[in-house]
Amino acid sequence: MSRWLFPWSGSIKKRACRYLLQHYLGHFLQERLSLDQLGLDLYNGSGVIKEINLDVWAVNELLESLGAPLEIVDGFVNTITVTIPWQALLTDHCTLEVSGLQITCRPKYRTSGGWDSQGWSSSMTSSMQLAQECLKDPPEASEEPPPQLEGLEMFAQTIETVLRRIKVTFIDTIVRIEHQPLDLETGVALEMHIKRLEYFDEAVRDPASQTAVPVDIHQPPAFLHKILQLSAVQLFYDSTGTVQGPLKRQHPESATASEGEEEEEEEEEEEEEKKKRRKRKRRKMKKIMRRKMKRRRSP
Repeated sequence: MSRWLFPWSGSIKKRACRYLLQHYLGHFLQERLSLDQLGLDLYNGSGVIKEINLDVWAVNELLESLGAPLEIVDGFVNTITVTIPWQALLTDHCTLEVSGLQITCRPKYRTSGGWDSQGWSSSMTSSMQLAQECLKDPPEASEEPPPQLEGLEMFAQTIETVLRRIKVTFIDTIVRIEHQPLDLETGVALEMHIKRLEYFDEAVRDPASQTAVPVDIHQPPAFLHKILQLSAVQLFYDSTGTVQGPLKRQHPESATASEGEEEEEEEEEEEEEKKKRRKRKRRKMKKIMRRKMKRRRSP
């Protein structure tokens, strides 16, 4: 393992992290990632990006290539946290945690059927290409030029192993779908609140895979088994007249709260009316009893 897990300098670690994030996420962000924005702590192996606006045009371009019947109106991410186990890079998994993702989208009619498989496949890059482009990525002004690395294939093997074992977690995600018909004043909105979403390779939770085995970057596996887990998912429905922000978090039973309140009010009114009728009836009976008593007393 030591033959191909060569020591990485601090400069290479930063550049590799920034490049991989830029390659896979940067296309969907409005601004290019910088080292200052990444805030990478090399000793602890963690990095945080805060308050990120999504590039709506880039995301919609991807959705169009996939033939998705939706388009993004706006999107925002609170934080993106990257954790890298430098001491066990090939046996442990890296984590990418996206917190506070909020996306607003609306239906989009696509004239072309099916998705562009050629465009999708062209966006996939081999580990060897990633390694080459990472080292070609120009350094920033505050960064020293990287030393010339030997063993490009070893570098590519490390990248391939890390990418296969990465675990992506979304926390407190809100996806809002709005539909405003042109001929109507009011529209509808459906929101999905996902407390936690996890996406990872089955090797992440397989204890037998905790040994570093070099991967063949020239012959990728025929099948990759990925796992998608969602927890605490809630759906909310709303009637809108104009575009609104995310719905406030409510109790699951709040969807029928207004109907329940109306029913309670109707029941209270009926009960009040019954009480009034009973009072009137009692008063009437008292009057009749008084008349009878007077008649009995009269000679």
